[in-house]
Amino acid sequence: MNRQKGVIAILYLWIAGGIAVTIVGLGIAVRVQTSRLESCKEAHAQFVAVVKAEGEAAAKEAARVNLVNQKAKEVADSEYAKTKGDLASAYAAYRKLRQSGSSGGGLSRQPTFTPSAERTCFDSAKFVRSVGDFEAGLFDSFRSLEDGAIKITERGDTALVGLAASMKWAESLSK
Repeated sequence: MNRQKGVIAILYLWIAGGIAVTIVGLGIAVRVQTSRLESCKEAHAQFVAVVKAEGEAAAKEAARVNLVNQKAKEVADSEYAKTKGDLASAYAAYRKLRQSGSSGGGLSRQPTFTPSAERTCFDSAKFVRSVGDFEAGLFDSFRSLEDGAIKITERGDTALVGLAASMKWAESLSK
């Protein structure tokens, strides 16, 4: 029996030694993992600080660029408004000039021939009135055509002024 007690005691010693080695190994593993965790936390804190600083710098730069762009837009808008106003006043002056000259008309209201009784074989008064009516209708048609052409030209000029202002503003952004 003594011999059995000795084997059991050795077995208990081996089990206790295994448990002790396992506990020591786990302690070492915990210390290693703790130090790794601390180094990862430090690296993460440094990363967060760098990203935050870069983000703040980028936000400041974006605000600066937006301010420059806003000033450029305001300058371009004021130039566009001035040019558009100048163009509108030029067309208004042109219309006023046309209206003041419309009382006389561009075409002669007088017949372009002189009736002679010896050369005509119809009522010359009716013919003169018909020719006058024809010339008046022709004059009114040309006036309407000219008014339409002026409106189209004005819209085109306004669009060109807007395009030029937009291009100038876009060029100022690329500088």
